[in-house]
Amino acid sequence: MSSLEPLATDSRRRQREDDGDDTSSPPARRQRLEDDTLVQDDTGAVVRDPVFYKDDGDCIIRVEDTLFRIHRHLLDYEDSAFRGLFSLPCGTEGTVEGQADTNPITLSGDTVEEIRAFFHYAYSSPLDLQYDDIPPDNTHRLINAVRFTHKYHLASFEKWAVNAISNICARQKSAILRKWPAEMYVSLLALHLLSPMPTVKTLIRTTWISRLRHKEPSVKLLYALNAVDALQYRELLGEVYYRQLLELTQPAQDVEATQAAPVLAPELTDVQKLRLLMGYRSLSLSWTRITATVPVLGGACSSRTHQLYCVAPWEDEWKRVVGVVVNASGRMDIIQRLHILRSVLAESECRHCPAVVDFIDNDLKVLTKKLLASLADHFLGPEAAPPAAQ
Repeated sequence: MSSLEPLATDSRRRQREDDGDDTSSPPARRQRLEDDTLVQDDTGAVVRDPVFYKDDGDCIIRVEDTLFRIHRHLLDYEDSAFRGLFSLPCGTEGTVEGQADTNPITLSGDTVEEIRAFFHYAYSSPLDLQYDDIPPDNTHRLINAVRFTHKYHLASFEKWAVNAISNICARQKSAILRKWPAEMYVSLLALHLLSPMPTVKTLIRTTWISRLRHKEPSVKLLYALNAVDALQYRELLGEVYYRQLLELTQPAQDVEATQAAPVLAPELTDVQKLRLLMGYRSLSLSWTRITATVPVLGGACSSRTHQLYCVAPWEDEWKRVVGVVVNASGRMDIIQRLHILRSVLAESECRHCPAVVDFIDNDLKVLTKKLLASLADHFLGPEAAPPAAQ
């Protein structure tokens, strides 16, 4: 009998048809017919896994509609949750749970893919578990393995699988990440919340934002916004909201007096619209605060004529350059404005002054980095301070 076939025999089906008047057995679920046979119940056919139903296994587990017969020592170690499952009371027929197909240990909330992923590696040879030998296309299987091992406290195996994922990402860097769909990013970031993977988290953030910036057709901005909102990844939230803000460049269309011109995309939620409006106002005020006052030059210039030939022209040049930047950039893209500001100042007549050069190379660069790092504050408000220690 094939392991993929329902565990019921034609002979037994014929026997039940011949005994059709017998109503002694419950219709919802038939009892065990033979040691290696199950009948189909109301939930559908129960099948044995084609790979992980081992003839010499000593524990039977059911996940969804699939039975796995494996060796319990793979699960019963450290502080594994399976230690409690293996000590559950006997069933109604006196059969210990997990010893027969009709009385397996049933796992709820898991998927066949997750438990198969775990057993794939649990039954692998040590040579196959070397980090550098695990191909990148195994990442999804590793994700499923981490989910399973985290849930059941298989700590050593979980640590190995997390390290394997981190090794793949670090080894391939953006080359492999750029080939993955955004759904893979979400799976990995969700996994990071269970088992921290800081390297993977950083690589995903930089790669995802880069692909959004280049407007790759396969990477949708709205999907990123909704996904990162759900994950509450604050740093990435700020950058994704900023990318969404830059998309709001279409002017309002003329409409009848009784109608309102839509300002924000209708597919955005009310919370997202409010955050975008908040971010736009906050970033606009930041630009005004940066440019309204002429920056004071530091002491990098030791020339005796610094005040006359550096400071005085600098004030006029600053105002001129700010005007050029405003006309040359999008009204919402403050990051682009700061980059253009540095570029134009680097070519200005004031660049002969070491203090101006120092301002361009250091102060403006630091200002841009700080703004990028704090983007989330503009859309979400300042991050709440951690509670004081008691």
